[in-house]
Amino acid sequence: MASLIAIALIGISASSCAPKVDSSSQERFKASIEKIQQALPEKDKAKFQEALATIIFSEFDLSKVLSGSGSDDNSSEAAMQKLDGKTAKEIFAICDSINKAKADKEKAQAILEIKELEQKQESAKMAKTEIAKFSVEDSRFSITTDIIGMRHPSIKLKIKNGTNRAVSRAYFIGTLASPGRQVPWVKESFNYQIPGGVEPGEEKSWNLEPNMFSEWGKVSPDNGAILTVDVVKLEDASGNTFLDARFDDSDQERLDQLRKNFK
Repeated sequence: MASLIAIALIGISASSCAPKVDSSSQERFKASIEKIQQALPEKDKAKFQEALATIIFSEFDLSKVLSGSGSDDNSSEAAMQKLDGKTAKEIFAICDSINKAKADKEKAQAILEIKELEQKQESAKMAKTEIAKFSVEDSRFSITTDIIGMRHPSIKLKIKNGTNRAVSRAYFIGTLASPGRQVPWVKESFNYQIPGGVEPGEEKSWNLEPNMFSEWGKVSPDNGAILTVDVVKLEDASGNTFLDARFDDSDQERLDQLRKNFK
């Protein structure tokens, strides 16, 4: 029993004698940090520097610093006060607490984003069946060149509104590809504000003219190129979205990565 008490007392003494941060002045702060650093085993010195950086950085409000409404001096003073009187062991503990809080916040935000992406994915699946009723009956792409050499792309569409709602604007993804070629000439989204809209059961034919400086104006497809157009979003007569089937590869990749990291 006596030997156990002796060991405990030695531990308390060693702990009380451990060098601590002195934030009473800049000079003493720097000197005390160096003293703690020198007393640490070699394997802990880099860890100590990282812990200090984490704690100091945690006191900075970047939005205020960047906007000019906050100062580095105030943040530095707050960090010094947070470290005042702390031993290396206590500094490591503070750093661990900061990192855990950061990780918990990141996980909460990631879980929220996962739920949002899953809802978007489910909504897109449900919308695909209904949005297919707004059908593209025919689609053609061509480029003409005027007398001064300017290229003018043209997208001709024939559509039929088989939904039960009037449509004021339609959003599409157009893919211009040639049989036998793995990479399409163009794959771009575009939309069209429909003059007068298109009522349920109506058919319309349009000749759309993409910007000549867009990807549509840069391409030089061969004669066998075929344009396919998918409808991905529709707005009603009031301009409100009533069908949205957009959930692209980037959405899926983001969802997969978040699930891998946080679920």
